[in-house]
Amino acid sequence: MRVFIALRPDRELLNGILKKMELLKEKYPDFRWVSKENLHVTLAFLGETDSGFLPAIEETVKPLAHSGAILASGDRLFTLPRGRAANVAALGFGKGGDLIADLAEKLMKNLADHGILSNGSEKKFTPHITLARRGRTDLYIEKDDLLMDITGNMESVVIFESRLFSSGAVYSELAVFPLAAN
Repeated sequence: MRVFIALRPDRELLNGILKKMELLKEKYPDFRWVSKENLHVTLAFLGETDSGFLPAIEETVKPLAHSGAILASGDRLFTLPRGRAANVAALGFGKGGDLIADLAEKLMKNLADHGILSNGSEKKFTPHITLARRGRTDLYIEKDDLLMDITGNMESVVIFESRLFSSGAVYSELAVFPLAAN
């Protein structure tokens, strides 16, 4: 099974994102917009994983829930990859972005310490929520549409299974760990 670990936004943050997405969908109808159910911040992508590793993965993720709730402010839209033809439009975080990055770093260390993931990735982690993918046209967003002001909390850490279909990815929750209130 294909597995990844992510943060799920709370209702307030999710509603703010969805309102902004509705405005952007009207202006950029040719993009492939991510469904409400698939909005998340990926902390770690494990890829193809034997289901027998799931209990160990849960044990590495569970302590992260005690890190506390993360207040996050989506402040800008950006495209990925940077410097090349963009394939993805994503919401980046100002406030809370450092806490999300720290959580991802702890998770990667825990996964490596438990032999679930190699400790070789030097790729810089950029906390974001993918909002759209390239569709029938190039993914270009006008400068005026890049600024955002969306605030809310990350409510839980979730272990997901991702199944790929011609219509897109379908995510199933394998385990959910609510973030503790501070």
